[in-house]
Amino acid sequence: MNFRNNKGITGTDISVSLIIIVLFVGIISTLVYNFSAESKEINRKSQAIDIAISKIESMKQSNYDEIVDGIEFFDKNGQSLGVASGPFEAITTVTKYKDSEYLEGMSSEEKNKIQDLIKIVKVSVKYYNGGSDQTIELSTVITKED
Repeated sequence: MNFRNNKGITGTDISVSLIIIVLFVGIISTLVYNFSAESKEINRKSQAIDIAISKIESMKQSNYDEIVDGIEFFDKNGQSLGVASGPFEAITTVTKYKDSEYLEGMSSEEKNKIQDLIKIVKVSVKYYNGGSDQTIELSTVITKED
């Protein structure tokens, strides 16, 4: 007896092929979405790091006495908006050197003199990504040159 029917495609063949196609399309679309989301997150993080580095570099080039705390906003291309709101907010915190481990045993006059020679600069860049606020923090030490 011949059980094979060579007359064409059956409904079962079409159903199985459609299920396989739907599964593969679902997997591929999920992979593409995850890749796109990761790419955007890395891009925004990279922009935030670039902003923080440029802030620190500009402070290193400025006059020592002009290095002060501040808040500055940047657009999505990294261009400064000044005090206007933008997607990136750079907060600069400047503190004088107050590490007691190194200043131990010195007179208060010597401590004040040393504290005025070194500033610790911390730049925090806040940005919104993926439903939550993210922060990048970089810090450096700037010394007074005579």
